[in-house]
This record gives sequence, structure tokens and C-alpha cells, in this order.
Amino acid sequence: MDSQRFPQRLKPFKCDSCPCTFCRMDHLQIHCQSVHQGQIPFPCGLCPSTFSKKSDLKTHCNSVHLKLKPFQCDFCPSAFSRKSDLQIHRQSVHQGLKPFPCQLCPSKFSQKGNLKIHCNSVHLRLKPFQCDSCPSKFIRKDQLQTHCQSVHQGIIPFLCGLCPSTFTQKGSLKTHCNSVHLRLKPFQCNTCPSAFSRKRNLQNHCQVVHQGLKPFQCDSCPYKCSRENHLQTHCQTVHQGIKPFPCAFCPRAFSLKGGLKAHCNSVHLRQKPFQCDSCASTFAQKASLRKHFQQIKNHCLRDHLKGVRPFKSDDCSSSVRYQENLNSHCLSVHRQSSQKSGTSSSTDSLRHAVKTLESTSEEPHVTFKMEPISDEDILLQEELCVGK
Repeated sequence: MDSQRFPQRLKPFKCDSCPCTFCRMDHLQIHCQSVHQGQIPFPCGLCPSTFSKKSDLKTHCNSVHLKLKPFQCDFCPSAFSRKSDLQIHRQSVHQGLKPFPCQLCPSKFSQKGNLKIHCNSVHLRLKPFQCDSCPSKFIRKDQLQTHCQSVHQGIIPFLCGLCPSTFTQKGSLKTHCNSVHLRLKPFQCNTCPSAFSRKRNLQNHCQVVHQGLKPFQCDSCPYKCSRENHLQTHCQTVHQGIKPFPCAFCPRAFSLKGGLKAHCNSVHLRQKPFQCDSCASTFAQKASLRKHFQQIKNHCLRDHLKGVRPFKSDDCSSSVRYQENLNSHCLSVHRQSSQKSGTSSSTDSLRHAVKTLESTSEEPHVTFKMEPISDEDILLQEELCVGK
């Protein structure tokens, strides 16, 4: 055995610049040269990627450029460029083995490296990979490389053949095609009808909605969330006032690209693709349709189907179905709150509507066909609405 090698789990060679430890001195030297000194001596001749090991360059060329994946799974069509990746795939996917549990939370992992990344990012909040061109920091080296190529070099090599979308990673393009164009959402929640196109979105959904886990705490307010990028968005919009997505048709600006898209579709293009199955109401966002369904649950269903509008404004002839809509109407149109002590007309109208309904013996048969809530953008809204 090499004199520099030690038994498994014993890593006596510690980096002086970060918490990384290694079992071999040459691994420590490669780490220092590539991570802290920026010396990456093996560049790819076909793309901007660079590597600290010659073997990694060879694997990159075989898998990315030559599309060689000689290691085939015996149980599914998956194939891999490295034997170690095939072994990990079998253990985690087909055998369900996740032998590396986190000591600080219920998360489990199939690889020790993923557990280390989880602890460093979620619990220790370490981001050792710093961008030289901007203040951005990353947990993994490949994330830094992708950031530099897409943001600073403008390299977005993966184009969608069905829409103008572009992606920096092949996996992101595949997920986009499966979820957007093929409508595939194979990751089903065991607790509710929600389904997702990505496994991590299902995990975030379960943590936020069903388990109430929110490990990321804001340092300036009590806000908590399950994903670090949600915390970054919160800090930028709420505490720093940064809204990097301006509208090209009006002065409004948004903190999320999805918010800008929804704004343009609803306000400027007048698109309302989300339809209620029980009435003619249409909405620009799925979240608005969800709120509409929640209002139906909280109020009488027969009112909803018959178009009863028991809440009337004291200042005009307008009438609406729900108290929340009356509040919004009074605040926006009459500049005053409808929740004052003298809102007798709304109360009387509501009592009259209830008496009318009590005298009605007919019970309409209604079947709701609510599609599973599975958009990726809905995760952030779930964190804002659940478990505050």
C-alpha cells in the first residue's frame, strides 16, 4: 500500500484555507492548486471546461462530447459513463439504500459526498467557491463553472427544439421538455395529490407543506424557508429592495422572473388560462385559482353556483361574492376599509342570503376536478402561505 494512504474515513491531510480534508497528500495538493490557486492544468479542447485531473478530463470527453455510456443498468434504461455512478444508481434507485443519514435533520443520502454538501450548504452555510467577476458564491465547483459560462461568458449550449428556451445544463433541458412540453410529472406526493417534475421539488414540497421544515432563517426578520435561493430572493426584495426583472411595457419591476411573466400575461396580454370547473371564472395565475377554490370551501357552494353576491358596497351599487373582494374594492375604489363598524348593509345582505339558502331544499351535485399543484414557482408561494 502507498505510504501516503490511510484507512477509510481517516483523512489526516487538512486544507489550511477551508474545512476540506483528504486521505492522500497528492489529493490535498490538487485541491489547493485547483480551488484556492486557480491552477486547472487540463483544459478540454472542445468546450471551456477545465479539470484538475487528467482522468476527469478523459471522463468528461467520453461522456459529454463522445456520448459514451458503457455501463448499462440491468433494471432500467439508465446508462452511465462511470462504473461508480452505476453502482450508486443501483443502490439508491432500485435498492433504496441511503446509508448516509444527516445527524442534524431527517435527510438521508446515497453518497457521502452528497451528505457533506448538504451539511456544508444547509447547516454550515459554507460556499467555498467564489466567482472572480461578481460576489456570487457556490457550494460546488460545477455550479461555479456553470455560473461563469452562462452569466459572464454568455455560453448557453443547450437549446430547446420546441420553444425559445435555452439551458446551461443538459439535465435542465431534459427536465424542461418532460415537464413543459410532455407534461410529465412522475414524482407524486404520498400525502396529497401534488405531483412534480423534479424530485427535489417534491422533497421541498413535503418539507414545507407536510413536515413544516424550514431550516433557512433570515437574519433580519422571522422569515423562514426550505430553500436557500428563496431566502436570497426574500433578502433582496424585502430588505434590499432589489427587483431585477423590470417590465418592458410599464414601470413595474419584479423579484422573480415568473412574477414578471405572470404580470405580462395577465395585464398586458390579457391571458387567463386557469378556468374554474364550477363557474365561468378565469385567472391569470394558478395561485389565484387555488385561492378561488379555497373561497368556495370557506363559503357556501350553492352561493358560488347561483352567482349570489351577498357583500354590497356602502358607497356604490357594486356587490361581490366574498368579503375579501369587498375589502379590496373599497380600498382601491373608495380609499377606505370596508371593515368598519357601520357595514350593516353587507351583514344584512349576508343574513338574507343565508335565510334564502336555508329555505332551499335542492342540493346541487358538483364534482371538482382540481389538477395537482405542481409548478416549480408554487414552492415559494407555499412557503409564504404555510406555517408562518
